[in-house]
This record gives sequence, C-alpha cells and structure tokens, in this order.
Amino acid sequence: MTQAKGIDEESLEPQARGRSKGILITDGADFTIPGLQIRFDKEGVHASHAGTSLRLDMCRHWLRIAVAHVADAAAANRDLLEADSSGEDANLGTILEREFRSSMQATVSATIALDAFYAAIKDRIVVPQDQMSAWRKNRTARWKQMAEVFRLAFGLSDRALVEVRGRLEEAFKYRNWGIHPPADPQGPVLRDDIHVGVEWRLMAFRYKKAATIVQMALALVNKMLKKEHPEPEALAKYCEGLRPAVDALIEAWSREYPSWPVVQPPEVTE
Repeated sequence: MTQAKGIDEESLEPQARGRSKGILITDGADFTIPGLQIRFDKEGVHASHAGTSLRLDMCRHWLRIAVAHVADAAAANRDLLEADSSGEDANLGTILEREFRSSMQATVSATIALDAFYAAIKDRIVVPQDQMSAWRKNRTARWKQMAEVFRLAFGLSDRALVEVRGRLEEAFKYRNWGIHPPADPQGPVLRDDIHVGVEWRLMAFRYKKAATIVQMALALVNKMLKKEHPEPEALAKYCEGLRPAVDALIEAWSREYPSWPVVQPPEVTE
C-alpha cells in the first residue's frame, strides 16, 4: 500500500543537527537549552553537551484564526442581507452556508484558543494533585477545569469565577454542537433577519453569535493578561510574551467592530 503524502510520525521526530540549516524561532515560541553547564578552569571554558527545545504558543494563532473567520462570516452576512433585500432567493442557500461555515470555524477556533491558553497556564502553575484526581474521577467538564485553573493562576474572586464559568460553558456548548453534532432531526427555526425557516444549526452558527464568542475569548484572555505580577515567574513570563499579540488583535478588532468593545464583553446568553 502506498503511504499517503504529508506529515508522518517520522517527520515529527527531532531532526539531527547535520540535516538542518539552523533553527527558525517563530512568534510566541519558547526556545530553551536544557541541561547546559559551563565550567571555567585554567585550561579555558568547557560547556557540557546540551540539546535544544522549542515550544510554540498555540493560543495566539487560534485567536488570529478565530478573528479571521469572524471577518469572513461578516462578509457572508452582508451578502446574505443584500441578496434577501434584492429578491435573489436562489442564492440565499449558498450564502447562508458560507456564513454558517465561517461562523462555526470562528466559534470552534475561539474555544481552541481558550483551551490552549488554559494548557499553557496549567503547565506553569501547581494544580493540587487531589484536585486533578477528582477531575479524572468525576469526569469534570473541560470548561470547569479551565475556570478553576484560571482562578488558581490569577486569583479570581468568587464573583469573577462565576462569570468566567458562565462564559466558558456557553462557548463550549456551541463548540460541542460544531465538533460533536447531534444527528437527530429537528423542526426548522426562523432566521429573523431573512424571515425563512432553516435547520437549527444555520441559526446557531451565524455571524453575530460567532462574533460574540470570539469577542468573549479575546476579553477573557485579555483580562487574565492584565493581572498584575502573576506568580510564579514562568507564568509571568508567558503572560508578558503573549500580551503584545493579544493587544494587536484587540486593536484590530476595535477598529473593525467599534460597537463591540473587548473591554466590556456582552452577556454569554443572547
């Protein structure tokens, strides 16, 4: 059988120094030299053999993907409303599917960004072992684990924790509709902007809802990054490195969507 072209396990193995022209360090990547020791004596300087490692921060990339898909969904929504107002009913289905696909991808990308942010934070703090054991035993929902890690890392108040949990629960509900779609048929629901009945997912994954979830993801990450002097040092360094990328995304978002400021995200329910 011919092996499919593309990435295989062998291609993901660390590459030998002799086969490489060097190491390309991209935006948000951690570059470390673990185990390096330098000794000075009368004969000169001696360095121990040490390898190198790279770790790419995925949060910033998924946030960028989410914002890009919101722009695509917005364009499709404009086309949809224009087609409806001009009576071009034959094109409504095609345009509606464009908006649906972009909105769904924006929603899923935003939740992956939050998941990546959570993973990076969890790796840089100490989560009590009994807490993690309880999560495994009780099969605690991912969004609940995320909220608790954010509380531990950033000292969230009880009120803030309730707010964060609510926003994450809402976002992950839509995520699960996208990646674990229920197969049972349901009655059509009304799209109030074009006044036609559609399959429920064409209503759930629409431009405005996708933008709301992406806005929430940006606001949530931004809120955590603005926390003064988070501890330990590894967490502080990660936040410092991620902040410029998130600030740039928020600045671009604010220019494009001035009526939806990231600093004051809307409620998680419509």
